[in-house]
Amino acid sequence: MKRILSLIFMMVLVLGSVTGFASSTNGVDKVVAVKDDYEFKPGNAFVKLKIEETSANDFGGTTESFIVELENAEWFEDGDVNDVSKMITDVTVSGSMTSTISISRLSKRKIEIELTRGNDNTDKEAAWRIPIYAAVTGEGDVNVIIDGRDGQVSSSTHKIADARGSGSSNITVGYRYDQSSKYWLTVTEPEANAFKTDDQIFRLELSASEWFETTDTKLSPESMQDDAIMGGVEYAELKSIERISDKVIEITLNRGEKSSLDGMASWSIPLYHVVTEAGEIKIDINTLNSMVNEGTFTKDPVKLDVIESIEKLRLQIGSTSLVTMEGQFKSSKELDVAPVNPSGTTLVPLRGILEALGAEVVWHGETQQIDINKADLEVTLTIGAQKAIVNGIEVELSEPAQIVNSRTLIPLRFVSESLGYKVDWNGETQEIDIYEQ
Repeated sequence: MKRILSLIFMMVLVLGSVTGFASSTNGVDKVVAVKDDYEFKPGNAFVKLKIEETSANDFGGTTESFIVELENAEWFEDGDVNDVSKMITDVTVSGSMTSTISISRLSKRKIEIELTRGNDNTDKEAAWRIPIYAAVTGEGDVNVIIDGRDGQVSSSTHKIADARGSGSSNITVGYRYDQSSKYWLTVTEPEANAFKTDDQIFRLELSASEWFETTDTKLSPESMQDDAIMGGVEYAELKSIERISDKVIEITLNRGEKSSLDGMASWSIPLYHVVTEAGEIKIDINTLNSMVNEGTFTKDPVKLDVIESIEKLRLQIGSTSLVTMEGQFKSSKELDVAPVNPSGTTLVPLRGILEALGAEVVWHGETQQIDINKADLEVTLTIGAQKAIVNGIEVELSEPAQIVNSRTLIPLRFVSESLGYKVDWNGETQEIDIYEQ
């Protein structure tokens, strides 16, 4: 019986170059297309900066200090709910569980990061994945520039987004998946030495897109072969990629006769192609002489990795989970307190919901007043008051804002609709959907 390989498609950026004696490999996990006023923040930040030792314990016990500068974007100001302190909270680390990290905002575009590797797991490479929480400031490429300052962290530049303008949201015909915007196929053995010494040969067939011509030296199958990354065992190789037609390529790989019998060989292959028509990009996997199961994988060129404003938020009475559904992405975060519906009006925690809707919230403790601002809308609520003020006009509330268990709760429908959102209630599931009208 054929074994099922792990086939993973993802967008990533070329790893940054390493200079001098620096000992880190830098990169980001994907490049996305966004509107030119987009904000990367918890719940909709799909780009993380990766700093990794090139070999075990390269950083030793020293503190590595480096600068990260933004192009065409700005870090959130200190005190903002999405400032660098939140980035620190959401950092993930592998290889050294006792490592520490600090981040300081130096200016609108620069932050300083300090990493200290712990003394544990000195036989493993430590790696930090740092979320990018920042606001795009205009059209064009959004880059992060790392200045290693002669330390162990390499200096490098990485594109994280393509800001396409406030009125543009689609990847169009002619979009190129190339060396600056890679679309990868990753193949991994299902278990150690599953492939043995046999060549694994399979074909990839595109629809709505075409492979680049062999004469295009930077994007041809030969370049795809050169840019592929092998891992897991010592001698894994990508033997060939042959362009059969505009739509079909044939791939031959081998785990290597001299490779250790331990470990699972893996191949990450960049798929350089250009969108030629509207509709879904489908990639058919044809097995030929291989252990790869046949199947079809689908990507949509119109919505592929295009991030716009939030499409929908979903809440449920009694649940602290706030789900964000944005295009093909779905993520969730935990609220301080669950929504309640004590008398027919849904009350939700103040900050979690409004900030997810892109509103600015200011709490005045002395007067127990809440100011909510978004674009040209200003909403004022006062704890216990039956009336709110919307752009200077008093509006009657069905339920006032209130404090429950030290948490401020506000009437969801009134505030959401005041900010221009529609609210749908599902009585059977007790779910609430919030989306732009």
